[in-house]
Amino acid sequence: MVLACGCHDPAMPSNQSGVNTRVLAIPTGVANAFAIPAADGLTLVDTGAPGGRGRLQGALRRRGFALSDVRRVFVTHAHVDHVGSLAALLDTCDPLVIAHALDAPFVRAGTNPPFAEPTALGVLDRLMARLSSSAAPPARVDREVEDDEPLEEVAPGARAVHLPGHTPGQVGLWLPDRRFLIAGDAAHNLLPWRLSLPFAAFTTDMAQALASVERAASLAPLGLGLGHGPPLRSGATTKLRQLLHRHGRIATASP
Repeated sequence: MVLACGCHDPAMPSNQSGVNTRVLAIPTGVANAFAIPAADGLTLVDTGAPGGRGRLQGALRRRGFALSDVRRVFVTHAHVDHVGSLAALLDTCDPLVIAHALDAPFVRAGTNPPFAEPTALGVLDRLMARLSSSAAPPARVDREVEDDEPLEEVAPGARAVHLPGHTPGQVGLWLPDRRFLIAGDAAHNLLPWRLSLPFAAFTTDMAQALASVERAASLAPLGLGLGHGPPLRSGATTKLRQLLHRHGRIATASP
């Protein structure tokens, strides 16, 4: 399924500024990817798990695009379900690969960022971590970004937003013309009534992850694209603030 998010598509928030940024939400089977068309081609946000190149290709074709249209790949973080098909994609096309400076070494090496210390986990989380330790094939990164770095080539006003905790270098993509945040695994939308924090078994620092939810809420997004679960087309700030309140934190929304 592909959710096309243009001016009048209900899958994403309506455009408040008149700039025609579109976002295509592409479930890859395990985690979501997103595609943002621009004049020179597509920016693809994440690639899904290994073996997902064909799924990406089919999803893009149904929207009138091809893998050869991908000009940039923006990596939210270096976990296998988000970057696992990057190496295979690079065998097909030659996009610029963008990642945060703290996760770029893991992408290049094909290794996982550090998981939580086992002593900090419950029995079930320790079992999950033990059974799910696979890593993505190594892949190149061409550009390393830092927090608040402009990405005008992706969309007008777009910028990187460092959202550490799940991994040291998890980074979101903020699209201010739509007030839409693509946030990787900063939170999960797997429950029908609320957001949840990322799984502790695969999170480097849960306290830092909670602080990143605060950072996301401070942007006051209308819409939110997460790696797991359907994108939110409205009410994203409210959902993020509710998550923070459940964990004893209060977010401050910025204009």
